[in-house]
Amino acid sequence: MTPATTAPPVSGTRALGSPGVTSLATPTPGGTVAIPLAGASGRIVYARDGGLYTLAPASGTFTQLATIPARTYVGAPALSPDGSRLAYSLYDLQRATDKRDNGTDLYLMTGAGADPKLLLEHDAVGVWLSEPAWTPDGNSLLYTRRDARGQESIERIGVDGTGRKAVIQDAASPTISADGQTVAYLVTDPQAYTQSLWRAALDGASAKRLLGDPEFEALVSPRLAPDVQRIAFIAVGGPKEVMPPRKAAAPGWNPLAWLAPPTAVAHGVPYNIWTVKLDGSDLRRLTLDLEVELPMLVWSPDGKWIAFTSDKGLEVVSADGSERHFLGQDFAVGGLDWAR
Repeated sequence: MTPATTAPPVSGTRALGSPGVTSLATPTPGGTVAIPLAGASGRIVYARDGGLYTLAPASGTFTQLATIPARTYVGAPALSPDGSRLAYSLYDLQRATDKRDNGTDLYLMTGAGADPKLLLEHDAVGVWLSEPAWTPDGNSLLYTRRDARGQESIERIGVDGTGRKAVIQDAASPTISADGQTVAYLVTDPQAYTQSLWRAALDGASAKRLLGDPEFEALVSPRLAPDVQRIAFIAVGGPKEVMPPRKAAAPGWNPLAWLAPPTAVAHGVPYNIWTVKLDGSDLRRLTLDLEVELPMLVWSPDGKWIAFTSDKGLEVVSADGSERHFLGQDFAVGGLDWAR
């Protein structure tokens, strides 16, 4: 067995031995390093290298949850509120090669990583079904449908495969509040390729724009906090009084970007993690210029932490931005979720 080694402190994080971080480092299945975060409960589920894995932040223990069939790739894993089921998108490289169809489908499996079943197959060449978000009762999902022309919509489907319907047109990346009253999502300007953050009722009614262009040049991965008080998101740019002006950065978004291997050094524009209240007020920046290729985030179940992917691997930042910690060198290129 490889001896445990201590990972070097990541720039911008608290050093090992600081409050909330132990100095113990443990090898992950890939021979990389994990650093426990005392008091961080639950498990982080993430996708990489054709499989699904879990990380227990409090112990630093990595476990393979499920092996995915060869030449397929998992994206956007999402655990049901009770943790009994896992929704995810699946890309079939063989189908893409043979049929020139880069579409993705929605699947379900148990929360323990067993019994995978097709929930919804994409209905046209190049249609991308992903970003599933569970309703609080665990009976249905909202998800993003994106066609080969880039047209986006948020749809809903029951976990039994029935009741499929469109909910919000020209929208993507749904996140549902724990009380089931609110959905937050992104809207992309088809001309400028800039995103704005919106909220609405679960059926799409009473839609309200919260943030976006010109304040931000790009927004990614909105997530409602467990207490439904704030929305966390990753963005490029920001209000002029908070951040200096930047050159416009049209994202040229690719829904299959998560299929690419992680890079050792990121080459993208600087992102930051922000939070905002549900009425669009009290905007807060939690980080300083993250150089990441495939930014994604998720709240901890207790709302104290926000886990995110970076070019270093997995990291967390406290909800108030006062602490940042390195968790492990695994790259969650397919997305992540955090459950109790």
